[in-house]
Amino acid sequence: MSSLFRYTAFLVLFSASLVGLNACGNKGPLYLPPPPAEQRAPAPEQAPAEDS
Repeated sequence: MSSLFRYTAFLVLFSASLVGLNACGNKGPLYLPPPPAEQRAPAPEQAPAEDS
C-alpha cells in the first residue's frame, strides 16, 4: 500500500471514531430514568341504594 493511502485511511477512520464518540451529546454521566409512577383509576362512585 502506498503511504498516502494508509495516511488517508487512518485519517478517515480516526475522524469517524471521534464523530461516533461525540455523537451522543449527553455530557454528564449515564443514569437510569426514574421508575414510572403507578396510575390508579379512580374508583367508580356507587349511587346510594334507595329503600322502597
